[in-house]
Amino acid sequence: LLLRLSLVAKQQPSQSALIMDEICSLFDQWSRTPMGEGSNEEMMQDMDCLWEEACSLILSSYDEANESDKINTAKQLEGRKATLWASIDANRRITSSLTNILSSCENEIDVAMSSEGITLPWLSLFQTQQDQAMPDSKSVSSYLESLKQRNTCWDRIVLTETDGAAIRFLLGLGGAETSRSFLKAISYIRRNYQDLTRKGKGRNGDDGSPLQDHVAGHGHDIIVSLYERAISECPTVETLWASYMKFLSEEFLSTRDELKKGKQNPQDLQQQQSRIEHGLLSASRRSIRNCPYSSALFEKRMTTIGLLSINLEPDDISAVIKEAIELGFLTSNKEAMLHLRLVAIHVVKRRLLSLISLRSTGKDFDEDEAMNIAATKKQKSPKSSVVYHQLDSSVIEEVKDLIEDIRDMYDEAENYLFKSHATWVEGKVTFWKHRATSEAYVLCPIAK
Repeated sequence: LLLRLSLVAKQQPSQSALIMDEICSLFDQWSRTPMGEGSNEEMMQDMDCLWEEACSLILSSYDEANESDKINTAKQLEGRKATLWASIDANRRITSSLTNILSSCENEIDVAMSSEGITLPWLSLFQTQQDQAMPDSKSVSSYLESLKQRNTCWDRIVLTETDGAAIRFLLGLGGAETSRSFLKAISYIRRNYQDLTRKGKGRNGDDGSPLQDHVAGHGHDIIVSLYERAISECPTVETLWASYMKFLSEEFLSTRDELKKGKQNPQDLQQQQSRIEHGLLSASRRSIRNCPYSSALFEKRMTTIGLLSINLEPDDISAVIKEAIELGFLTSNKEAMLHLRLVAIHVVKRRLLSLISLRSTGKDFDEDEAMNIAATKKQKSPKSSVVYHQLDSSVIEEVKDLIEDIRDMYDEAENYLFKSHATWVEGKVTFWKHRATSEAYVLCPIAK
């Protein structure tokens, strides 16, 4: 900007004024940006130096014949500087308060990471403990065998080849303490964000705290950034992934409801919904990649696909079960594998019920009348009636396909039980109770 100003100061005064407006705008943004300790003092020194340089370039464009105009311009610049500096000073106080609030959260994260040795991993993770007793050879052999089996499972993920090239991953070393510090900071920001959401995001925040004002404009992005930082440091902590996906799911449902109401710009809401949808799918995919031992995250992956898919394909749900089997971490857990199969059936069954209810029914009712508080008699709510529509042929065909897919999924689960766990009575009871309920109350009535 200073270079541009030096080129146009003499020939184009109007362009000089526009460049000064840009400089003032940048100073204002600069003063609103949270920065580290000591940055505020350096900021004012830099701003003062840049302002003086800009003013000297403008004043140097006047010759001796226009000395009076030069004096008037100098006075105008001094007045503009006084107004701008007063605004910057107010912004600095707000930003300093915001930085102090955020720094307390950041300090807790730093302390947790330091206590877990993340800053010096080689000293903390590989330091020998002299005071520990040596375990017996039998327990060592058992432990080494367990590690060998787990390494075989991890190698399928970490040493996967794509297009002939091996992919390498750097995993974060964060554990329970670091993840708790991140979740504490995230929950603090989320509480402010949720309070503002309930009150309305459009409020200007003039009577709010610096944090509330900042969250009002950047709340979603701040929370997502914190979650991404957390999972980069603690990628194998499943509670972080579960919390992250819960937040994104709530955001997706909230945006979808706002889109249906049509109160805001539909195009902006659609773009926001698309970003959240992409983030949710990405998080669910990465979660099972980093925590392949978590049955809960595989379940969340399937429910996420069911939530976001407009035309759900049962094969997409079955692919999640297949991935869990191929990774090998849950294959020895018969309860988890049966549960995941029943969850997959539940997701497809919800798609079936949703398809029928949305395509075959509707409501016919009058608009709600306003309640007269001063009235002595209670006003009756307007009556509504359910209107049933005939399903078209394409929907009927899809319904038949879904019923067939659900029964095929039950057959696959039954084969798994009888081939792999033929003597597991509790699992068979759970399975047959689930299938009998679905057949009696969902599949058979719909098929008729």
